Amino acid sequence: MENADIQTVAVIGAGTMGRGIAQVVAVAGFQARLFDASETALAEAVEGIQAGVRKLAEKGRISGDSQTRVANGLLQPRRHLPEAVSGADLVIEAVPESPEIKTALFQELRGILQSWQPLVATNTSTFSISDLAEISGCPDRFFGLHFFNPPPLMKLVEVVRGGQTSDAVIDRATAFAKALGKTPVLAQRDTPGFIVNRINAASFALFQNLAERGGHKPETIDAAMRAFGWPMGPFELMDFIGLDVMVAMGACFARTLHPDYGPPAHLRRLVEQDMLGRKSGGGYHDWSKGRPQIEANAGSLPDFEPLDAILAQSNEAARLIQAGVCSEADADLAMKLGNGVARGPVEIGRTIPPGERESRLIALAARHGLAMLRPGALSPTDGKADPRMKKRLK
Repeated sequence: MENADIQTVAVIGAGTMGRGIAQVVAVAGFQARLFDASETALAEAVEGIQAGVRKLAEKGRISGDSQTRVANGLLQPRRHLPEAVSGADLVIEAVPESPEIKTALFQELRGILQSWQPLVATNTSTFSISDLAEISGCPDRFFGLHFFNPPPLMKLVEVVRGGQTSDAVIDRATAFAKALGKTPVLAQRDTPGFIVNRINAASFALFQNLAERGGHKPETIDAAMRAFGWPMGPFELMDFIGLDVMVAMGACFARTLHPDYGPPAHLRRLVEQDMLGRKSGGGYHDWSKGRPQIEANAGSLPDFEPLDAILAQSNEAARLIQAGVCSEADADLAMKLGNGVARGPVEIGRTIPPGERESRLIALAARHGLAMLRPGALSPTDGKADPRMKKRLK
């Protein structure tokens, strides 16, 4: 289906993700209305977008004509929410990952969204699409459009179907993502973490447990995974995502999937000390002078080898596939694009005989005290709605 009916896009929230999404939308030739409640944040976002577009043009990644069109009107900052949303063909929410903030926003927008009837998307990385759709009052037109950081450079966009999202809306959302120059991967069911974040959550829980209980240094694990072929070590990646975001995601997964996904004490302490990773200058690594220098080192680590993390990921991918969230091919495609790896966890997992995979996962779960690493269904909270969000729907 063509997406010619989408011409004007309202992006709500001018933080890191919102400004990145607005830049992608404008560069692709759509009108991008960018709103933020903070006038300062909005001004900084516009300045940052213009600088980003200039840099892309200088490197030859976009044409000079695209740069001119963005500067001359495709990027449209808006200081008033109704003005930003009214008349838009698509509204993309990109406010902070907080149930209170997202709930308040969609409650405020509910009347406008029902009267104008645009498509409505959320860039949430953790919360239920169906819950947010219910708050918005337009569940059939609501879906997840999950970009990855930084949006101008990352090709992957997860298109997530909510409980009542129509097929026609999914078709339009997929066509729009392609028109942005992205590769859309469809999550057919609304599940915590969707595809990439959900599969990563299993390995993150293992890595964090190694740092919390195993006494392993983050830089040592990062070096081992870099030697294995990962473009970024896991702790480096967590720093890049933001440790406050990691705490929020872990807490959400602990409520909706299994307690083993919850953020460990050392990670919570880092956030309490405002050590949030790259954006604050320090987290697991020192970012004050730019990206940390991590030498890929193939040295062995006690009680851990890189394949353990891949087994954890392939086990999590199997749960998504069995639940009808995605296919094996889409799970691997999403992980390749989202994590920048050459092979996906399903593909690597197939190189190990099924019986050996199962026995290794059972041993891994026992060794690290993480029941969620065992093969098969999760318990006791597997797939349940986030009670924090449900409470706000009453």
